[in-house]
Amino acid sequence: MSDHAHLLDLIERSLGTDPVCPACGAPTTIDEQDGSLWIVCSLTIAPDGFAQRLSAAVLPHRRRLMLDRTELLAA
Repeated sequence: MSDHAHLLDLIERSLGTDPVCPACGAPTTIDEQDGSLWIVCSLTIAPDGFAQRLSAAVLPHRRRLMLDRTELLAA
């Protein structure tokens, strides 16, 4: 399986396993930061309004490392 197909499969499985944030019920999404892929609560990426910003700062929203690409690039 190619790297792209493997990566796509990993993303689809991760989103299927963690479709919503347990803290607020918002859908999860994939976010890339510094070469790593994270599964995160979509509410925390761009909170809109005071209540969402407060929730994003206080509640334990989903943020889980899915793939550390820096390790793959170093190999």
